[in-house]
Amino acid sequence: NFKSLNDRYGRQNCDQLLHDLADRLTDFLPDFMAGGRVSSDTFAFLIRHQEDHDWTTMIPRVSKGLMSAHISIKYGVVEYVDRTLASSLTCDRAIMALEMIKGVFNVDVAWYDEKLRKKQLMEHAIVETMQQALEEHQFVVYYQPKHDLHTDTTGAAEALVRWIHPELGFVSPGAFIPLFERNGFITQLDLYICEEVCKEIKRCEELGLPVVPISFNASRMDFDALTFTSDVANLADKYGVDRSLLHVEITETAYSESPERVITALEELRANGFLIELDDFGSGYSSLSSLNVLPLDVMKLDMSIIRQAAELNDYRIVHSAIQMAQFLGLTTVAEGVETKDEAQNLKELGCDLIQGYYYSRPLRQSEFESHLTE
Repeated sequence: NFKSLNDRYGRQNCDQLLHDLADRLTDFLPDFMAGGRVSSDTFAFLIRHQEDHDWTTMIPRVSKGLMSAHISIKYGVVEYVDRTLASSLTCDRAIMALEMIKGVFNVDVAWYDEKLRKKQLMEHAIVETMQQALEEHQFVVYYQPKHDLHTDTTGAAEALVRWIHPELGFVSPGAFIPLFERNGFITQLDLYICEEVCKEIKRCEELGLPVVPISFNASRMDFDALTFTSDVANLADKYGVDRSLLHVEITETAYSESPERVITALEELRANGFLIELDDFGSGYSSLSSLNVLPLDVMKLDMSIIRQAAELNDYRIVHSAIQMAQFLGLTTVAEGVETKDEAQNLKELGCDLIQGYYYSRPLRQSEFESHLTE
Protein backbone atom coordinates (compact mmCIF):
# COMPACT_ATOMS: atom_id res chain seq x y z
CA ASN A 1 0.00 0.00 0.00
CA PHE A 2 2.92 2.32 -0.63
CA LYS A 3 0.96 4.63 -2.94
CA SER A 4 -1.66 5.28 -0.26
CA LEU A 5 1.13 5.96 2.25
CA ASN A 6 2.55 8.60 -0.12
CA ASP A 7 -0.86 10.25 -0.30
CA ARG A 8 -1.32 10.12 3.45
CA TYR A 9 2.12 11.07 4.79
CA GLY A 10 3.77 12.86 1.85
CA ARG A 11 6.56 11.80 -0.47
CA GLN A 12 9.39 13.15 1.72
CA ASN A 13 8.32 11.12 4.74
CA CYS A 14 7.82 8.01 2.63
CA ASP A 15 11.26 8.41 1.04
CA GLN A 16 12.71 8.48 4.55
CA LEU A 17 10.69 5.35 5.35
CA LEU A 18 12.32 3.56 2.41
CA HIS A 19 15.78 4.61 3.62
CA ASP A 20 15.02 3.33 7.11
CA LEU A 21 13.59 0.10 5.76
CA ALA A 22 16.62 -0.52 3.55
CA ASP A 23 18.96 0.01 6.51
CA ARG A 24 16.98 -2.40 8.65
CA LEU A 25 16.86 -5.10 6.00
CA THR A 26 20.60 -4.79 5.43
CA ASP A 27 21.21 -5.20 9.18
CA PHE A 28 18.84 -8.10 9.70
CA LEU A 29 19.64 -10.16 6.62
CA PRO A 30 22.31 -12.79 7.37
CA ASP A 31 25.47 -12.65 5.26
CA PHE A 32 24.19 -9.77 3.14
CA MET A 33 26.12 -9.57 -0.16
CA ALA A 34 24.28 -7.07 -2.34
CA GLY A 35 20.93 -5.35 -2.58
CA GLY A 36 18.96 -2.41 -3.82
CA ARG A 37 15.63 -0.94 -4.79
CA VAL A 38 14.21 -2.43 -8.00
CA SER A 39 10.89 -0.54 -8.15
CA SER A 40 8.86 1.97 -6.15
CA ASP A 41 8.31 -0.26 -3.13
CA THR A 42 10.27 -3.40 -3.97
CA PHE A 43 13.80 -4.26 -2.85
CA ALA A 44 15.97 -7.18 -3.91
CA PHE A 45 18.77 -8.68 -1.81
CA LEU A 46 21.36 -11.35 -2.44
CA ILE A 47 22.39 -13.27 0.68
CA ARG A 48 24.43 -16.40 1.31
CA HIS A 49 22.34 -19.53 1.65
CA GLN A 50 21.75 -20.75 5.21
CA GLU A 51 19.83 -23.96 5.85
CA ASP A 52 18.75 -23.00 9.34
CA HIS A 53 17.68 -19.40 8.72
CA ASP A 54 14.19 -18.71 10.08
CA TRP A 55 12.57 -15.95 8.05
CA THR A 56 9.65 -15.64 10.45
CA THR A 57 11.86 -14.26 13.23
CA MET A 58 13.08 -11.44 11.01
CA ILE A 59 9.68 -10.21 9.81
CA PRO A 60 8.34 -8.54 12.99
CA ARG A 61 11.75 -7.00 13.82
CA VAL A 62 12.05 -5.29 10.43
CA SER A 63 8.73 -3.44 10.61
CA LYS A 64 8.65 -2.74 14.36
CA GLY A 65 8.53 0.98 15.13
CA LEU A 66 8.28 2.16 11.53
CA MET A 67 6.22 5.19 10.57
CA SER A 68 2.85 3.46 10.21
CA ALA A 69 1.31 0.50 11.94
CA HIS A 70 -0.43 -0.29 8.63
CA ILE A 71 2.77 -1.15 6.76
CA SER A 72 2.78 -4.71 5.48
CA ILE A 73 6.08 -6.18 4.30
CA LYS A 74 6.00 -9.27 2.07
CA TYR A 75 8.95 -11.45 1.08
CA GLY A 76 9.44 -13.50 -2.07
CA VAL A 77 12.37 -15.91 -1.83
CA VAL A 78 14.20 -17.97 -4.44
CA GLU A 79 17.26 -20.18 -4.10
CA TYR A 80 19.87 -19.23 -6.68
CA VAL A 81 20.95 -22.77 -7.52
CA ASP A 82 21.20 -22.54 -11.31
CA ARG A 83 24.42 -20.62 -11.99
CA THR A 84 23.64 -20.52 -15.73
CA LEU A 85 20.51 -18.46 -15.06
CA ALA A 86 20.89 -14.69 -15.30
CA SER A 87 20.63 -12.96 -11.94
CA SER A 88 17.90 -10.73 -13.35
CA LEU A 89 15.75 -13.80 -14.09
CA THR A 90 16.37 -15.13 -10.61
CA CYS A 91 15.25 -11.79 -9.25
CA ASP A 92 12.13 -12.00 -11.43
CA ARG A 93 11.33 -15.36 -9.90
CA ALA A 94 11.53 -13.95 -6.39
CA ILE A 95 9.23 -11.11 -7.43
CA MET A 96 6.83 -13.66 -8.93
CA ALA A 97 6.70 -15.48 -5.60
CA LEU A 98 6.09 -12.13 -3.93
CA GLU A 99 3.18 -11.35 -6.27
CA MET A 100 1.48 -14.58 -5.18
CA ILE A 101 0.92 -13.24 -1.66
CA LYS A 102 0.24 -9.56 -2.32
CA GLY A 103 -3.07 -8.76 -0.73
CA VAL A 104 -3.14 -12.08 1.14
CA PHE A 105 -3.72 -11.49 4.85
CA ASN A 106 -1.36 -13.07 7.38
CA VAL A 107 0.99 -14.61 4.78
CA ASP A 108 4.32 -12.80 4.62
CA VAL A 109 6.78 -15.18 2.91
CA ALA A 110 6.45 -17.08 -0.36
CA TRP A 111 9.05 -19.36 -1.93
CA TYR A 112 9.55 -19.80 -5.65
CA ASP A 113 9.29 -23.53 -6.31
CA GLU A 114 8.75 -26.05 -9.11
CA LYS A 115 4.99 -25.66 -8.92
CA LEU A 116 5.28 -21.92 -9.44
CA ARG A 117 7.75 -22.46 -12.29
CA LYS A 118 5.34 -24.78 -14.09
CA LYS A 119 2.56 -22.26 -13.59
CA GLN A 120 4.79 -19.54 -15.04
CA LEU A 121 5.66 -21.64 -18.09
CA MET A 122 2.01 -22.49 -18.66
CA GLU A 123 0.96 -18.86 -18.44
CA HIS A 124 3.68 -17.83 -20.87
CA ALA A 125 2.55 -20.51 -23.33
CA ILE A 126 -1.06 -19.40 -22.99
CA VAL A 127 -0.30 -15.72 -23.56
CA GLU A 128 2.03 -16.40 -26.49
CA THR A 129 -0.52 -18.54 -28.33
CA MET A 130 -3.89 -17.01 -27.35
CA GLN A 131 -4.31 -14.81 -30.45
CA GLN A 132 -3.31 -17.63 -32.78
CA ALA A 133 -5.69 -19.96 -30.93
CA LEU A 134 -8.56 -17.55 -31.55
CA GLU A 135 -7.75 -17.25 -35.24
CA GLU A 136 -7.42 -21.03 -35.66
CA HIS A 137 -10.63 -21.79 -33.71
CA GLN A 138 -8.81 -23.81 -31.09
CA PHE A 139 -11.40 -22.52 -28.64
CA VAL A 140 -14.37 -24.89 -28.90
CA VAL A 141 -17.85 -24.06 -27.64
CA TYR A 142 -19.72 -26.75 -25.72
CA TYR A 143 -23.42 -26.41 -24.95
CA GLN A 144 -24.99 -27.54 -21.69
CA PRO A 145 -28.76 -27.98 -22.05
CA LYS A 146 -31.20 -26.43 -19.59
CA HIS A 147 -34.15 -28.78 -19.14
CA ASP A 148 -37.60 -27.19 -19.05
CA LEU A 149 -39.53 -28.72 -16.14
CA HIS A 150 -42.87 -27.54 -17.55
CA THR A 151 -42.57 -29.12 -21.01
CA ASP A 152 -40.04 -31.88 -20.18
CA THR A 153 -37.88 -30.78 -23.12
CA THR A 154 -34.67 -28.82 -23.63
CA GLY A 155 -35.72 -25.23 -23.04
CA ALA A 156 -32.40 -23.39 -23.29
CA ALA A 157 -28.62 -23.91 -23.11
CA GLU A 158 -25.42 -22.29 -21.87
CA ALA A 159 -22.33 -21.89 -24.04
CA LEU A 160 -19.12 -22.99 -22.30
CA VAL A 161 -15.66 -22.56 -23.79
CA ARG A 162 -13.01 -25.28 -24.00
CA TRP A 163 -9.47 -24.85 -25.36
CA ILE A 164 -8.02 -27.76 -27.33
CA HIS A 165 -4.38 -26.70 -27.72
CA PRO A 166 -2.34 -28.50 -30.44
CA GLU A 167 0.63 -28.96 -28.06
CA LEU A 168 -0.71 -28.57 -24.54
CA GLY A 169 -3.85 -30.59 -25.21
CA PHE A 170 -6.95 -29.75 -23.17
CA VAL A 171 -6.37 -26.49 -21.27
CA SER A 172 -8.71 -26.02 -18.34
CA PRO A 173 -10.82 -22.83 -18.35
CA GLY A 174 -9.59 -22.34 -14.79
CA ALA A 175 -6.09 -21.91 -16.21
CA PHE A 176 -6.80 -19.41 -18.98
CA ILE A 177 -9.96 -17.50 -18.01
CA PRO A 178 -8.42 -15.71 -14.95
CA LEU A 179 -5.31 -14.92 -17.00
CA PHE A 180 -7.39 -13.48 -19.86
CA GLU A 181 -9.33 -11.39 -17.36
CA ARG A 182 -6.06 -9.93 -16.09
CA ASN A 183 -4.56 -9.13 -19.48
CA GLY A 184 -7.81 -7.98 -21.11
CA PHE A 185 -8.01 -10.69 -23.79
CA ILE A 186 -11.24 -12.00 -22.25
CA THR A 187 -13.40 -9.55 -24.19
CA GLN A 188 -12.13 -10.85 -27.54
CA LEU A 189 -12.83 -14.39 -26.35
CA ASP A 190 -16.32 -13.54 -25.09
CA LEU A 191 -17.23 -11.92 -28.41
CA TYR A 192 -15.83 -14.98 -30.21
CA ILE A 193 -18.12 -17.20 -28.12
CA CYS A 194 -21.04 -14.86 -28.79
CA GLU A 195 -20.42 -15.20 -32.53
CA GLU A 196 -20.20 -19.00 -32.28
CA VAL A 197 -23.54 -19.00 -30.43
CA CYS A 198 -25.12 -16.85 -33.14
CA LYS A 199 -23.84 -19.28 -35.77
CA GLU A 200 -25.31 -22.23 -33.87
CA ILE A 201 -28.73 -20.65 -33.43
CA LYS A 202 -28.81 -19.85 -37.15
CA ARG A 203 -27.63 -23.38 -38.00
CA CYS A 204 -30.41 -24.93 -35.92
CA GLU A 205 -32.96 -22.78 -37.73
CA GLU A 206 -31.63 -23.84 -41.13
CA LEU A 207 -31.58 -27.54 -40.18
CA GLY A 208 -35.13 -27.39 -38.87
CA LEU A 209 -34.03 -28.28 -35.35
CA PRO A 210 -35.75 -26.94 -32.23
CA VAL A 211 -34.37 -23.46 -31.56
CA VAL A 212 -33.75 -22.53 -27.91
CA PRO A 213 -32.21 -19.49 -26.22
CA ILE A 214 -28.46 -19.84 -25.62
CA SER A 215 -26.56 -17.84 -23.01
CA PHE A 216 -22.91 -16.85 -22.98
CA ASN A 217 -20.90 -15.46 -20.08
CA ALA A 218 -19.85 -11.83 -19.96
CA SER A 219 -16.79 -10.95 -17.90
CA ARG A 220 -16.44 -7.86 -15.74
CA MET A 221 -13.79 -6.63 -18.20
CA ASP A 222 -16.30 -6.67 -21.06
CA PHE A 223 -18.11 -3.71 -19.57
CA ASP A 224 -14.92 -1.64 -19.71
CA ALA A 225 -15.05 -1.93 -23.50
CA LEU A 226 -17.21 0.92 -24.75
CA THR A 227 -18.28 -0.99 -27.87
CA PHE A 228 -19.20 -4.30 -26.19
CA THR A 229 -22.98 -3.85 -26.32
CA SER A 230 -22.93 -2.66 -29.94
CA ASP A 231 -20.55 -5.51 -30.86
CA VAL A 232 -23.03 -8.05 -29.46
CA ALA A 233 -25.90 -6.40 -31.36
CA ASN A 234 -23.89 -6.35 -34.59
CA LEU A 235 -23.12 -10.07 -34.29
CA ALA A 236 -26.78 -10.96 -33.74
CA ASP A 237 -27.78 -8.88 -36.77
CA LYS A 238 -24.94 -10.27 -38.90
CA TYR A 239 -26.38 -13.78 -38.57
CA GLY A 240 -30.03 -12.73 -38.52
CA VAL A 241 -30.58 -14.08 -35.02
CA ASP A 242 -33.63 -13.10 -32.96
CA ARG A 243 -32.03 -11.09 -30.14
CA SER A 244 -34.33 -12.63 -27.52
CA LEU A 245 -32.60 -15.97 -28.20
CA LEU A 246 -29.24 -14.55 -27.14
CA HIS A 247 -28.86 -14.33 -23.36
CA VAL A 248 -26.00 -12.56 -21.56
CA GLU A 249 -24.92 -14.11 -18.24
CA ILE A 250 -23.23 -12.01 -15.59
CA THR A 251 -22.07 -12.77 -12.06
CA GLU A 252 -22.62 -10.70 -8.95
CA THR A 253 -18.87 -10.11 -8.83
CA ALA A 254 -18.98 -8.35 -12.20
CA TYR A 255 -21.74 -6.10 -10.90
CA SER A 256 -20.22 -5.35 -7.49
CA GLU A 257 -16.86 -4.21 -8.92
CA SER A 258 -18.28 -1.74 -11.48
CA PRO A 259 -21.96 -1.28 -10.60
CA GLU A 260 -22.82 1.87 -12.56
CA ARG A 261 -21.02 0.80 -15.72
CA VAL A 262 -22.53 -2.70 -15.61
CA ILE A 263 -26.07 -1.44 -15.03
CA THR A 264 -25.78 1.02 -17.93
CA ALA A 265 -24.50 -1.68 -20.29
CA LEU A 266 -27.14 -4.21 -19.23
CA GLU A 267 -29.93 -1.69 -19.65
CA GLU A 268 -28.65 -0.96 -23.15
CA LEU A 269 -28.48 -4.68 -24.01
CA ARG A 270 -31.97 -5.28 -22.65
CA ALA A 271 -33.36 -2.25 -24.49
CA ASN A 272 -31.95 -3.78 -27.68
CA GLY A 273 -33.86 -7.03 -27.15
CA PHE A 274 -31.29 -9.23 -25.38
CA LEU A 275 -32.13 -11.07 -22.15
CA ILE A 276 -29.96 -10.92 -19.02
CA GLU A 277 -29.22 -13.80 -16.67
CA LEU A 278 -27.76 -13.46 -13.17
CA ASP A 279 -25.39 -16.37 -12.61
CA ASP A 280 -24.45 -18.01 -9.28
CA PHE A 281 -27.28 -16.50 -7.21
CA GLY A 282 -26.73 -17.42 -3.58
CA SER A 283 -22.96 -17.77 -3.76
CA GLY A 284 -22.21 -14.15 -2.74
CA TYR A 285 -23.39 -11.61 -0.18
CA SER A 286 -24.96 -8.96 -2.39
CA SER A 287 -27.66 -11.09 -4.00
CA LEU A 288 -30.71 -9.24 -2.70
CA SER A 289 -29.38 -5.79 -3.55
CA SER A 290 -28.32 -6.90 -7.04
CA LEU A 291 -31.81 -8.28 -7.71
CA ASN A 292 -33.21 -4.91 -6.74
CA VAL A 293 -31.14 -2.81 -9.15
CA LEU A 294 -30.03 -5.00 -12.06
CA PRO A 295 -32.23 -5.28 -15.17
CA LEU A 296 -32.72 -9.06 -15.15
CA ASP A 297 -34.81 -11.71 -16.88
CA VAL A 298 -33.39 -14.93 -15.44
CA MET A 299 -32.03 -15.91 -12.01
CA LYS A 300 -29.71 -18.91 -11.80
CA LEU A 301 -29.52 -20.63 -8.42
CA ASP A 302 -25.94 -21.56 -7.60
CA MET A 303 -25.19 -25.24 -7.28
CA SER A 304 -23.89 -24.71 -3.72
CA ILE A 305 -27.34 -23.96 -2.31
CA ILE A 306 -28.87 -26.84 -4.29
CA ARG A 307 -26.20 -29.18 -2.94
CA GLN A 308 -26.69 -27.97 0.63
CA ALA A 309 -30.47 -28.32 0.37
CA ALA A 310 -30.08 -31.89 -0.86
CA GLU A 311 -27.61 -32.82 1.88
CA LEU A 312 -29.82 -31.37 4.63
CA ASN A 313 -33.04 -32.44 2.92
CA ASP A 314 -34.21 -28.91 3.58
CA TYR A 315 -35.28 -26.86 0.55
CA ARG A 316 -36.74 -23.89 2.40
CA ILE A 317 -34.08 -21.43 1.23
CA VAL A 318 -34.36 -22.71 -2.34
CA HIS A 319 -38.14 -22.38 -2.15
CA SER A 320 -37.88 -18.82 -0.86
CA ALA A 321 -35.47 -17.89 -3.66
CA ILE A 322 -37.81 -19.32 -6.30
CA GLN A 323 -40.80 -17.51 -4.82
CA MET A 324 -38.87 -14.24 -4.75
CA ALA A 325 -37.86 -14.70 -8.39
CA GLN A 326 -41.46 -15.41 -9.36
CA PHE A 327 -42.58 -12.27 -7.53
CA LEU A 328 -40.02 -10.27 -9.54
CA GLY A 329 -41.13 -11.89 -12.79
CA LEU A 330 -37.86 -13.77 -13.31
CA THR A 331 -37.35 -17.20 -14.84
CA THR A 332 -35.48 -19.55 -12.49
CA VAL A 333 -32.68 -21.96 -13.41
CA ALA A 334 -31.13 -24.40 -10.92
CA GLU A 335 -27.48 -25.24 -11.60
CA GLY A 336 -25.53 -28.37 -10.76
CA VAL A 337 -28.50 -30.74 -10.42
CA GLU A 338 -27.23 -34.31 -10.37
CA THR A 339 -29.93 -36.57 -8.91
CA LYS A 340 -33.55 -37.50 -9.56
CA ASP A 341 -34.55 -36.38 -6.04
CA GLU A 342 -33.05 -32.93 -6.57
CA ALA A 343 -34.86 -32.56 -9.89
CA GLN A 344 -38.18 -33.72 -8.44
CA ASN A 345 -37.95 -31.37 -5.44
CA LEU A 346 -37.13 -28.41 -7.69
CA LYS A 347 -40.04 -29.22 -9.98
CA GLU A 348 -42.43 -29.32 -7.02
CA LEU A 349 -41.09 -25.97 -5.81
CA GLY A 350 -41.87 -24.32 -9.14
CA CYS A 351 -38.37 -24.02 -10.63
CA ASP A 352 -38.54 -23.44 -14.39
CA LEU A 353 -35.30 -24.90 -15.76
CA ILE A 354 -32.62 -27.32 -14.59
CA GLN A 355 -29.00 -27.30 -15.71
CA GLY A 356 -26.82 -30.17 -14.54
CA TYR A 357 -25.47 -33.65 -15.13
CA TYR A 358 -28.79 -35.28 -14.21
CA TYR A 359 -30.11 -34.25 -17.61
CA SER A 360 -26.91 -33.59 -19.53
CA ARG A 361 -23.23 -32.75 -19.32
CA PRO A 362 -21.84 -29.99 -21.61
CA LEU A 363 -22.05 -31.29 -25.20
CA ARG A 364 -20.15 -30.73 -28.41
CA GLN A 365 -22.07 -29.10 -31.23
CA SER A 366 -23.13 -32.36 -32.93
CA GLU A 367 -24.12 -33.95 -29.62
CA PHE A 368 -26.11 -30.89 -28.63
CA GLU A 369 -28.01 -30.88 -31.91
CA SER A 370 -28.88 -34.56 -31.44
CA HIS A 371 -29.98 -33.83 -27.88
CA LEU A 372 -32.41 -31.16 -29.11
CA THR A 373 -34.42 -33.77 -30.99
CA GLU A 374 -34.62 -36.30 -28.13
